[in-house]
Amino acid sequence: MIVRRILKTLSFPITVVTLGASLLGLFAGTALATPPNDNFAAPTVITALPFSDSVDNTTATTEPGEPQPCASSPQTVWYSFTPTADALVRADMAGSSFFDTALNAYQAVGPGFGGLNFLGCSTFSANPITFRVHAGATYYLQTGSVFTGGGDLHVNLQVIPPPTNDDFSKATPFNELPFSDTVNTADASLQVGEPTPSCAPSTLGGTVWYAFTPTA
Repeated sequence: MIVRRILKTLSFPITVVTLGASLLGLFAGTALATPPNDNFAAPTVITALPFSDSVDNTTATTEPGEPQPCASSPQTVWYSFTPTADALVRADMAGSSFFDTALNAYQAVGPGFGGLNFLGCSTFSANPITFRVHAGATYYLQTGSVFTGGGDLHVNLQVIPPPTNDDFSKATPFNELPFSDTVNTADASLQVGEPTPSCAPSTLGGTVWYAFTPTA
């Protein structure tokens, strides 16, 4: 009788330990689940514009060597887009559940992170970034949150008509003074290799061009 009671006493904690291990395994599996586009090598592919997507980035991660050009984001997800025609596009994170958004745009000019050419960024707001894309080239959007832990992340990408003098080659000409003109630069872009004047901030927004040829 004494032996039987001892065995019953020992069997209870053994059962509890087994159940606890199962629960821990379940919780650990949930914690390790990451978004399908967590890594640069497995981006969500954008096949047509306009495009909108939402994903929970609370379990997203960053990879070794991942670029952080404008703000450090520990929880990023990736999108890629290869247009079939030249266009001016606008990307934003409007609709995200957190305010500390981080959005970076790149053009792939080579393999891996080292082959990304930075095009522009937007942080801590839903403000859009505008950039020009070329048919056959591949572009990447790196999206995330800076420090709040993430949440419901939204990404939007669409084609927009640029100002007529958005490109250097299409500068608005004038040859008489005084001269006055008004252009909405919200949809203006930066061309690859466009110079940054020494008097400008480190990162330019969209630009438009004018060409002045005096007659006297």
